[in-house]
Amino acid sequence: MVDHLVEDLEQAAVRHLLDQTLAWTMERLGAHMGAICLVEPGGEALGVEVCSGVPSEWVKPLQRARLTTPIPDPRVEAVRERRLVWIGSGEEYARRYPQTLLVVPHPHATAFAPLVTETAVWGVLVLVWPHGRPIELSRVERDVIGAAGDRLARLIEGAAEAGHRLLPPCEARYLPRARHDAASEAEARAAVDFVSRLPEGGCALTSDGRITFIDRTAADLVGESIPHLLGARLWEALPWLDEPDYEHQHRDAAVSQRPTSFTATRPPGQSLLFQLYPDPTGISVRITPTPTEHHPQRPRPPDPSPLAGPT
Repeated sequence: MVDHLVEDLEQAAVRHLLDQTLAWTMERLGAHMGAICLVEPGGEALGVEVCSGVPSEWVKPLQRARLTTPIPDPRVEAVRERRLVWIGSGEEYARRYPQTLLVVPHPHATAFAPLVTETAVWGVLVLVWPHGRPIELSRVERDVIGAAGDRLARLIEGAAEAGHRLLPPCEARYLPRARHDAASEAEARAAVDFVSRLPEGGCALTSDGRITFIDRTAADLVGESIPHLLGARLWEALPWLDEPDYEHQHRDAAVSQRPTSFTATRPPGQSLLFQLYPDPTGISVRITPTPTEHHPQRPRPPDPSPLAGPT
């Protein structure tokens, strides 16, 4: 029992250092999503250990990749060839990994860096950038990625040599983005007052769609009480939004980091416009009535996580 407890503590300490390195690297490089994947003992597969900027449930279809897969996969390529795989645009992603478009229909600039020591390759560092970044990595960016990869590889190798090898979990751990701009109580009150004076409704969502704030106007527009809505996913709290298209629209905004919008009809016939404004910490939603004669606009197709290709 004691030995297992010590092992758990040792692994927890290593995971904490992995998380710190991932968070620092993402912030330093301006990546809005990231992950660390680990090679399983035996070297036959790769699993996601931790992800940030993207909910772990979105990563489930990509949780495990066989290293012998014949399907082109940038994670697998980075491990096999022990080199940085850089994909500078969605067009390049589609050209080099066409099969992955089944999972990544709207890919982004992504780096896959192998975690290599002199003895083995231990995993992959994945970094994803929003639209608008330069198509090439700068020398500084490559140096930062290389240094982060070296540190992660040494940490993972050190744990293995100490008898505490990390095994990728069945479901990836989620690492929340750190906040460095905490508001004071007075600032928070002023922000709530500001929103409450506006004629339209507003709410704040986490990256997985949970409501962390909603004002009275927005609650009245969607026809529910604030206590009922807080903490719930928008499409779960409101049955008339419980359609895959609306959830996918939220996911598209979170992944692409670009504003988007859709209209939906609240029974018996109130048409509402939802405008989504994302950043790496979450999504702000503006809710306004639309003319009753306006026909609801169907959302465009989803944009799932570009962490990897199919397995």
